[in-house]
Amino acid sequence: MDYLVDQGIDCTYRGKRDETSEMLQSVITANNLKLNIISVFSSETDCAMYAVELVSFEGKNQSQVSEFVDALNAEYRFVRFYTSPDEMINATLDLLFTDSTVEEICFDGFRRLVNICDEVYPSLALSISELVSDSAASSGLELTTTYASGTGTTTPTSTPEPQAVLMKVKTRPGGTVNVRQTPDANGLLVGTVDGNTTLDCLSVASNGWYEVRLSNGMTGYISNKKASEVK
Repeated sequence: MDYLVDQGIDCTYRGKRDETSEMLQSVITANNLKLNIISVFSSETDCAMYAVELVSFEGKNQSQVSEFVDALNAEYRFVRFYTSPDEMINATLDLLFTDSTVEEICFDGFRRLVNICDEVYPSLALSISELVSDSAASSGLELTTTYASGTGTTTPTSTPEPQAVLMKVKTRPGGTVNVRQTPDANGLLVGTVDGNTTLDCLSVASNGWYEVRLSNGMTGYISNKKASEVK
């Protein structure tokens, strides 16, 4: 634990799971999501790391979700994705080590698990969102899909009234600007926009961040340091 903390990984000891295993919990904020990682040490030579509740799905879509998961497992060697009975997509990584290598092996395991989950999350969340949207369309429902702390939830709603446009804002030239679910730098990434792009601004958060509507209809927040009001 001391070694991981020194490397910038916040760890909390969660005690014994049973007579032979102990657990650590870490919450890590990556680029695209916040990961809740449980590490289970079942002996002095092995550990299983679990990134839990990456995305939720509806049980009726189990077969399609299993196809997504199988495709991920065919592509990635070190991490195994799987679905749980509570309708969540999780990921796991198994580690083997010795007394002299446990620190480095566990740190490398954290990096691999975080990097892979962070890499696949946008496409995985989008696939689940499209699957849910298809189901909603067939049932005549409008569906709003949100992803909070790495967990996707879907809630059927009636068709909402479009939110009024407060003003126009334009992103600064050069590069891209991140659009986040909440008005802060640690908010979940929901997309990016090119520099010098004019957007509808729907509201202004208390910290000055702009709530904007993207071309695909999604909304999110961009930093007021990365954009300015169109005069």
